[in-house]
Amino acid sequence: MACIRRALEVLTPEMEPLLWASAQHRMGLAYVDRVVGDRTANLNEAVAWYRRALEVRTREAAPQWWASTTWRMLEALQGAKHWAEALEAARALQVFGREWERWDEIEADLVNRVVQLVREVEQPPVTSADNQPLPGIDDGASAV
Repeated sequence: MACIRRALEVLTPEMEPLLWASAQHRMGLAYVDRVVGDRTANLNEAVAWYRRALEVRTREAAPQWWASTTWRMLEALQGAKHWAEALEAARALQVFGREWERWDEIEADLVNRVVQLVREVEQPPVTSADNQPLPGIDDGASAV
């Protein structure tokens, strides 16, 4: 990570846009694999790096790299439980479909992720009232 950060001190998107985006993508990969610190914080940091890479790796300018970075971002978003954003990324990849060189190896996993994400997005949020103990049942009182 330190080497990539040092490179990014001199590398700019104006100077070498695809190389800069590659460095952003690699930082995302590094944060996903990072074992130090909070897992969710690392995944959120990875998403931020991937988003920066996608500023250059657009579907129009670099479609294969766009798909690769979007896939990695989808994995990080899902790991961090950002269900709606992950679903949006998954659906964008589905639309891209066969244009992606890796489609045949990714398609089944992507379909499973979409199904899982749809369930998560449609699941109503748990409110604090749903988590309250039931009097006489969950409070340790005995019904003798």
